[in-house]
Amino acid sequence: SKLVLYMLIVINGALIERRYLPYVLQERSETPETTPRLTAAWVQVKVRARLNLLLVLIVVALGEALRYSRL
Repeated sequence: SKLVLYMLIVINGALIERRYLPYVLQERSETPETTPRLTAAWVQVKVRARLNLLLVLIVVALGEALRYSRL
């Protein structure tokens, strides 16, 4: 189960990098403001980054649970 979660983390990170970040950087260069606008691409980056953080926390929790179950 941890391997599947690791795969999901990597796939989600690749989606962020390849699909959404170019749009965010392009929009950022078109409108040089100091605060980022809440565009659809920016919202997706934030949602997927939070999902990756959640998956990492689940993997850590599973690792800790397995470590204590072996004691």
